[in-house]
Amino acid sequence: MTRQIEVPGTERAKVHKKVIEKADEHRSAINSHTRAAVKRRDTKLSLIATMREHGVKEYVDTEAAPPIHVKLTAEDKVTIKAWKEKAEKEEKPKAEA
Repeated sequence: MTRQIEVPGTERAKVHKKVIEKADEHRSAINSHTRAAVKRRDTKLSLIATMREHGVKEYVDTEAAPPIHVKLTAEDKVTIKAWKEKAEKEEKPKAEA
């Protein structure tokens, strides 16, 4: 990343070179995370549009890795969850009173 030219009289306090490098790495990670979030949002909107276009309200793919369950709601929200068969779910013992 390129840095701005320092104007005489406005110098910042000297910071160790390693701190600047790590800050740049962190900034890069934030930018890549933001790009990933935008991609997730765009693919989600595309999924909503495609499901509506084809009249699909719910989709289950048990052969995907991991298996997924997609449910379209009236509020343009999509719920995507890892799919588990009811028999695979572990039943939690109920606490005795």
